[in-house]
Amino acid sequence: MFFFFLMIRRPPRSTLSSSSAASDVYKRQMMACVSELSMYQASSMKLGQEKEEMSDLLEGAKERLDSGEVPLEGLEEEWARMQFRQLRQEEEREMREAARGMAVVTATTTTAHVTKTTAEPRPNAYIPDQIGIPKPYGLAAPFKPQEAGASMRHIRKPIPKEIEI
Repeated sequence: MFFFFLMIRRPPRSTLSSSSAASDVYKRQMMACVSELSMYQASSMKLGQEKEEMSDLLEGAKERLDSGEVPLEGLEEEWARMQFRQLRQEEEREMREAARGMAVVTATTTTAHVTKTTAEPRPNAYIPDQIGIPKPYGLAAPFKPQEAGASMRHIRKPIPKEIEI
């Protein structure tokens, strides 16, 4: 038994008429445009559906919020944290306002200008033995050198020479 298959071949494209080839290209372009438009239409329908779902969710959340409940289910912990933060911020604001009020009262009662600093205070007066009351140095205040810095470790200490008389 022998089987013979006869293959039917299409003629090469070069033998097709030019109008048929142009028609083929035009059909392909039209099919591409139609498929692209259908994709846009599908995504538009999906986005429209999502918009409707979100607007329904928003309306429900507004109703729940107006009735004093948590806007969305499952957010109880986050809602409690937000409420706590709001209360704490209000308390801090009230404390700042109270402190400002006290600062205004103290500023009007005291005339001295107080500066906060971490610097070590330098002597600005001395107590003479005769009076016992501090007397200001004025322009002749003693010099108080700063502590030696970390770079002083590179400098040799001077060795004083003995003085021979």
